[in-house]
Amino acid sequence: MKKYLLGLLLFFVSCGIGKTYLYELDFTEDKDRKSGNIFNVFVHDKKGNAFDGTAWSSDGKTLSIEVNNGILVCLKMYYENGEMATYSTLQQRTYYDKDGNVISETDFRAGIDSETLSRMRMASMELEKR
Repeated sequence: MKKYLLGLLLFFVSCGIGKTYLYELDFTEDKDRKSGNIFNVFVHDKKGNAFDGTAWSSDGKTLSIEVNNGILVCLKMYYENGEMATYSTLQQRTYYDKDGNVISETDFRAGIDSETLSRMRMASMELEKR
């Protein structure tokens, strides 16, 4: 039993190893001064090096961003079951139901439960702090 529990503990600890989290990164927006439209979001580590890869919200499952050579490519939000809820770029956003099917924004807003919405808002606020 002890070996089983130790193995389970090591598994859960190792799941977080190698992940990069939003709080480890800094963000800079390139935007039009008049309109406020954002052209690009640049992402770098605390040393100023361009980040490349995936970064996660602090819970490691609600929100992720994809970054290519220091430029934000997309933002993804996830349901509790791990299915993608939204996929966003600077130009567009796609919504999904809990089974992974594309749905309208109206259906997304109507079908999302308050607990999931709360998790997503918390993760979004974490990103906005950066």
